[in-house]
Amino acid sequence: MKNSIYSLVVVLVLTTFSTLQAQDSPKETLKEFVGQYNKEGNTGFNITVSIKDDKLHAQPTDKSQPLTELVLIEKDQYDLKNTGGLKISFARDEDGKITHLTFSSGGNQFNALKQKD
Repeated sequence: MKNSIYSLVVVLVLTTFSTLQAQDSPKETLKEFVGQYNKEGNTGFNITVSIKDDKLHAQPTDKSQPLTELVLIEKDQYDLKNTGGLKISFARDEDGKITHLTFSSGGNQFNALKQKD
């Protein structure tokens, strides 16, 4: 029993540490995500991705919703904090540059193309 409790504590500590490490993205790395993303087609809205307090944030370009922190799930995939499961995934080209994002809400999603700087 003592051994299994110890094992559980070790797993929890390692999981928490790796999660915290994943969220601490260097500011230079975050800059590649920053920009204006314009929706494709008739569905969705334009999105602005920015850095605030060394963390990525997203907001509809028309500011119809508040600025929302993006929480890293895994490489190029983020959860919008306190939104009940809204997600943004970034896609890259063969050179590794971000080309667009996919905004997902439940079973619905839309793409938005990254605009040139």
